[in-house]
Amino acid sequence: MKFLFLPILILFLLVTPLFASIDFKADFSNPPEMMPYKFQGSKDNNGDGKPDEMYYKEGNKELLIEDTDFDGKMNAVTYYEDEVLIQKEVDVDKDGEWDCRYWYKDGNFERTEKRP
Repeated sequence: MKFLFLPILILFLLVTPLFASIDFKADFSNPPEMMPYKFQGSKDNNGDGKPDEMYYKEGNKELLIEDTDFDGKMNAVTYYEDEVLIQKEVDVDKDGEWDCRYWYKDGNFERTEKRP
């Protein structure tokens, strides 16, 4: 048992610096599927290496998920049906839940709903 300690310690000291250079940030190159929507692509509008727009589609329905303030967190979801805007949800206070929901009819603004 005494003889195993030194080789394990040496191996640990050799391998530890390798992990120091690994970036453990989220990997947006393989976004999660949103059932039943399928991922279609993404766009980096500000060149920071993180997507600011992510596109999903299922049949005639589409989702656009956006980081509108470029802070690295998605804060708006826009819903389309037959390529016509039907609804948009926006997280203004950055708590991960929508604060304002905008409804559209035939692509034209109809009403606003605010979270209580």
